[in-house]
Amino acid sequence: MTDLQTFIEAQILVLGFEVTAGLWLVWLASALLLAISAICFLAVIISRYHKNYLARWESAFHLKVESLLLDLIYGDYPSYDAWKSAIQFEFFQKKYLSKKRGKKLFIRTLSILRSRLNGEDAMRLAEIYRQTGLYKESLGLLKSARWHIKAAGIRELGALNYVEAIPVLRPLSNHKHEEVRSMAQLALIQLDDTDPLGFLDQLNQPISINTMIRLHGALVQKTSLNIKSFDRWLSHNNIDVLLFATKMAGLFNAAADEQRLAELACHSNMTIAQAAIVSLEQLGAQSSLTELIPELAKAPDKTQLQLMLSLGNLGFHDEQQLTVWLQSSSFELVQTAFEILTMSLEANKVLTIIEKAEANQHLLEIKSQLAHFNEKQLP
Repeated sequence: MTDLQTFIEAQILVLGFEVTAGLWLVWLASALLLAISAICFLAVIISRYHKNYLARWESAFHLKVESLLLDLIYGDYPSYDAWKSAIQFEFFQKKYLSKKRGKKLFIRTLSILRSRLNGEDAMRLAEIYRQTGLYKESLGLLKSARWHIKAAGIRELGALNYVEAIPVLRPLSNHKHEEVRSMAQLALIQLDDTDPLGFLDQLNQPISINTMIRLHGALVQKTSLNIKSFDRWLSHNNIDVLLFATKMAGLFNAAADEQRLAELACHSNMTIAQAAIVSLEQLGAQSSLTELIPELAKAPDKTQLQLMLSLGNLGFHDEQQLTVWLQSSSFELVQTAFEILTMSLEANKVLTIIEKAEANQHLLEIKSQLAHFNEKQLP
C-alpha cells in the first residue's frame, strides 16, 4: 500500500499538482471509478453487439429452416435420405446444428411444427429428429439435477415420438417432483402403443387434478388407444390411481367395469364413491344405480346427492323412492327430489305427492316457496 501511495503521489507531482494529506486516496478512488465506468461501458457495448448478433443469427436460422421443412413436407420426396441429398442438408447441419443453441432451437421448431401436423408429415419431422441424432440432446437433459430441465427433455422426447426412450421414461413417471413425473406420464401415453397406462401399476406418488386432466387429454388424442377396461387399476392401493381409473372408466365407456364401479360407489372415500356414481351414469347403467339406493341410504349426504343427480339425469322417476327422499333431513336431498319430480310429472301430481308426504322443515320450506311462486303467477 505504501508503494502504491508513493507511486500515485509521484504521478501527482509530475502533473504539477501539490501533494497534500489524503490526496492520493482521492486520485485512487477517481481512477477506480473511471476504470469501472469504462468496463461497464464496454460490457454494455459487447452485450448489445452479442444480442444483435444472436438476433441476426436466429432470424437467418428461421428463414433457412422454414424453407427446408416446407420442402420436406410438400416436396414429395420418397424418403428422408432423398430430401437430405436434394437440398444439401449437410451445409445447414454444419452451419447451425454444430452449435448447442442451434440444436436447441431446431428441436423446439420441430416440436412445435409436429404438434400441428398429423400422419406422414408428422412422421417425417420425427425422422429428422432421429436421423440427425438430436434425440441425444434431449436424453442428455434427463441427467440434469434441475427438474425443469429434466421435464423439458421428457417433453421433447414425447413430442417428437422417440419411442426408444420408453424404458428411460418409465422410472421418471414415479419421480418425486410432480412436473417431472407428469411430463413422463404424458410422454409414455404418447409413445407407448402396447401399454400406455402401464406406469400406473407401480405408481406410489400422488396424481393432481391438473395432471389427471392432462392425462385424459393425452388419451383422447391418442387415436390408436384401445382400452376396453380399467379394471386393472380399480383395486389399486394408491387412492389417486384408483380415482383416476374410476373416472376414466366412465369417460371411455368401459362397460366391462360396471360391476366394479358399483362396488366402488360404496367406497369409504367419498370422492371415489362420487366418481364411481358419475361413471355409472356415463355408462347409462341406471339399473346398477337404482340397486345402490338402499346400500347408500346411510352414506354421506354428498354421495346420496350425487346418486340422485345421476339417476335424475338418466330419467329416474320412482315416485315412492322420491317421496322417501322428500322426507330427508338434508335440504339438498329434498330439493333435488323435488326437482326430479317436477321434471317427470305434472305440477298437480307433484303437489299431491308433496301434500301426502310426511312434512318436515325442509319440505315445508319448499311448499312455502312453491305457494309463493304460484301466487306470483296469478294475473
